[in-house]
Amino acid sequence: MGVVKDATSSLNTGSSGTSQSWSHTCSGSNRYLLVAVSTNGGGSDVTGVTYAGVALSALGSQQESDTGYRISMWGLAGPASGTNTITVSWNESHAVECCAISFTNVSQSAPTGTIALAQTQSAVSISKTLGTFTNGQFIVDAVAWNQGALPANESTGPQQTFRVGGSGSFARCVISTESGSATITMSHGFNTSTNAALACMPLQSADSPSPPPPPPSSGSVSVDTTSTINTGASGTAISWTHTCTGANGYLLVGVGVNGGGSDVVSVEYAGSPMSLLAGKQEGPSGYRASLWGKAGPASGVNVVVAKFAESHAIEVKAISFAGVDQSTPTARAYSAETAAAAIGRSISSYATNSKIVDFVVWNQSATPGTESAGPQQTKRGGAAAGAFTRAAMSTESGSADIAMTWGFNAAVNLAYVGIAIQPASVSSPPPPPPPPASFGAPVFDSFTQVQNSAVGTAITVNTPTTYNAGDLFIAVINFASASETINSVPGGWTSIRTVAQGTANDITCASYYHYASAAEASSYTWHMTGTGVQNNGIIARITGARSVSAVDTSSGQGGFGAGASAPAVTTSVNNELLIYAFALRSSAGGLTFNQPVGTNVNWLLASSGVCNAWGASKSQTGAGASTNNEAVLANAGTTDPWAAQLIAIKPPDVSIDPRQPGMEQFPLPQNFYTQRNWPMVFCGWLQKDPTPTVLTPIPPTALSGLPDIFYRRRVAKYWQQDFVQPVVGPDNPFAPPPPPPPAPPPPPAPPPGGGSGVTDEILPRISLPPQQLADDAQWKRQAAAWMAEANKGHLQNTGVITLAANQNTTVVLDDRAGPTSMIEFMPRTANAAAEFGNGTMFVAFQDNGRFDITHSNDASTDRTYVYCILG
Repeated sequence: MGVVKDATSSLNTGSSGTSQSWSHTCSGSNRYLLVAVSTNGGGSDVTGVTYAGVALSALGSQQESDTGYRISMWGLAGPASGTNTITVSWNESHAVECCAISFTNVSQSAPTGTIALAQTQSAVSISKTLGTFTNGQFIVDAVAWNQGALPANESTGPQQTFRVGGSGSFARCVISTESGSATITMSHGFNTSTNAALACMPLQSADSPSPPPPPPSSGSVSVDTTSTINTGASGTAISWTHTCTGANGYLLVGVGVNGGGSDVVSVEYAGSPMSLLAGKQEGPSGYRASLWGKAGPASGVNVVVAKFAESHAIEVKAISFAGVDQSTPTARAYSAETAAAAIGRSISSYATNSKIVDFVVWNQSATPGTESAGPQQTKRGGAAAGAFTRAAMSTESGSADIAMTWGFNAAVNLAYVGIAIQPASVSSPPPPPPPPASFGAPVFDSFTQVQNSAVGTAITVNTPTTYNAGDLFIAVINFASASETINSVPGGWTSIRTVAQGTANDITCASYYHYASAAEASSYTWHMTGTGVQNNGIIARITGARSVSAVDTSSGQGGFGAGASAPAVTTSVNNELLIYAFALRSSAGGLTFNQPVGTNVNWLLASSGVCNAWGASKSQTGAGASTNNEAVLANAGTTDPWAAQLIAIKPPDVSIDPRQPGMEQFPLPQNFYTQRNWPMVFCGWLQKDPTPTVLTPIPPTALSGLPDIFYRRRVAKYWQQDFVQPVVGPDNPFAPPPPPPPAPPPPPAPPPGGGSGVTDEILPRISLPPQQLADDAQWKRQAAAWMAEANKGHLQNTGVITLAANQNTTVVLDDRAGPTSMIEFMPRTANAAAEFGNGTMFVAFQDNGRFDITHSNDASTDRTYVYCILG
């Protein structure tokens, strides 16, 4: 059936920061998510995209060379089902438009083909022709253009379908698609001339056959010849001669230019165009490095011509190779930029006998720098000699991840690109091994707040209205004093850190954590010493945090003035949530908060008095030291005191945490017993009763600090049938091999004189919920009672659910649900009836033990229904 479009979403913003988030819903099977981002400004580039906390892979980008508008594509196979958050981060504050589109029936092992890129200036159209495609493939393209300079209405090509976008105030982005079965041209037209960049990506259908693997490696890459040229600002084109020899040749050209608006328009050899492999611009001064390649270049001495958008200082290095695979000559390209005395990247080659090539460009006129390549690298193309722009090239033989580095005698502005050249007859790079099972970063879900401008000695904060047992609560309490202290903390709350700053006009910031139970108090109160001061506080609900010892580490400090920063923390595991809390004592008007780079603002408590507070958060993918920990409290006086904290929250641990993937929680009854050979799952461990013929109570220590929660696998094979024999199956490692199935007995006649009809013969076919039973006779009596209730219509297949407020999805966990169950709803309130009547409520997803309800995003907290599960 080919690739199928699922859903779209978009977000556009002015120059409002360096990250933005929005919601997107993925559904269906064999899912794939593609995000396109349009940015304006030569130095602006996307640094990362995540969905539900999982990083998307960079597929490619193209920048138009005049005003620097850039389109970049990011993709993720198998994104989480349901509604989740997309977060895009970039390196500078610029106008941005982001578009997302998800698909179903996409190959999960090889979802994408080769990206095709194009750019143009002052034109009324842009297009790119792609290769021949098979039935079932889908071509997705994204175009970015300069809306601010020349308002231009976009129109997609005649065979394309517009999908999403086109509303940005400066940078605009549009996604369109076309089904592929032949040579495809993707095009976009504009009503006036504009600057544009285009990226096109084929998606592979899940039901398309995989191509056969190429033959194994049989050779090695060798360096053929090198050449170099450099020039000042002498025009928009430069040419020189280069000689290529040897079989299975490949020509690589590295071009270094200076100036943010200057970029390479094209490079050709012997009149034949070369392909752009990679490009990177360093931010402050706009120096740019790009690599261009061509397989099978003409043999002999020929002319290389490079053309540029503007006249700037240039240095170019060319290098040709022999013994290169002609169908897949290069592996993935890498890039970097910095202002420092060193630069480099670890580059993967995937094959033995590859050749790693890198190219570095720097600003020679601003800070003269003498370069040196890494110890295993060989410099190519002669010494760097450009008067303004300098460039250097090196190679190293590779068969795995190779660290390529460059050092300089002083700090300079640097742009860097690198790539691996593959030997002839090398098979395609093997797919990376599947990542180990892991949880994403915890999520800052919601919060409640209180702001007390009048003085007082108590701070009462309401509990978040929506929570689940086991959620983590974080409280931040602030008050305008450093001499008063908190002398009474609510029960169940544990202190994380207290930071007090100042000696006269002071401020204090204190933090606490607490795990939610099934029924929390409606509010919590902290009491202070002294006669009372202005104060405020928040309680935040954190979902997806570790159920034991979630707070990994924290830091805090105080100071004066507008620049508030928390000391860096070093996280111990991947995917931690960093929460920043800032408190400021100031009566200045117009206070604003510029959050740390890469964070999302979570709360703002600007007081009409003197006690002000702000909070922000972000996820940190890798373990290690945090960065960008400073906020700017604009308009704060130089003597205004502030206090800052940074708290790191750990995600669940798949090796020890109760919430293993595929497990769910339910209350553990009092005096629960195991019987005979039953294996039980406690907090992630399988536990077997050592005395299989005796009923044994579960010791409280087996619950690892969670006395009211018991975890089991969603596929409840441990609890099927009765409690007399252990369940046999792959999920029960302690069970004996299954006996051959007996022939089914004929249905027995009812016993004379009435009675329950329960006999030893029909008993094994009855499936009951888990019960606390003392012996087989008691179990039979319970079975008879259950059948009598069933005869009255009391089937125990109903439940009560209240739709989540301010959300558009509610997840219901119920063991009785299945993939094909029929689920009916009966409203119990007027708001519930209105939601049901509007036609916006439906079951969007269902599986064993779960169904997801999609509904309108509404603040009502009483949309309550009785539901019935059949089948």
